[in-house]
Amino acid sequence: MPQVIPGKFTAEITEPLVVLLIGMRINKILALSQWIPTVRAMRPMLQSLYQNPEKGFLGGETFIYWRGIGLIQY
Repeated sequence: MPQVIPGKFTAEITEPLVVLLIGMRINKILALSQWIPTVRAMRPMLQSLYQNPEKGFLGGETFIYWRGIGLIQY
């Protein structure tokens, strides 16, 4: 397991970098048929990006907040 280094750091990047925020807000929790397909579509999308690094995907983080789910891609 990698060692955690405390503190704040920046990176020097010589190539262009894009940060993409994708998310969804669930307005009606009980309307499963409307938001479950969107949640299920995220996994195949991420698998495709991880398997094909030539598409420019460096990594990502998924997070859940009180009304939905989000993904940060870079």
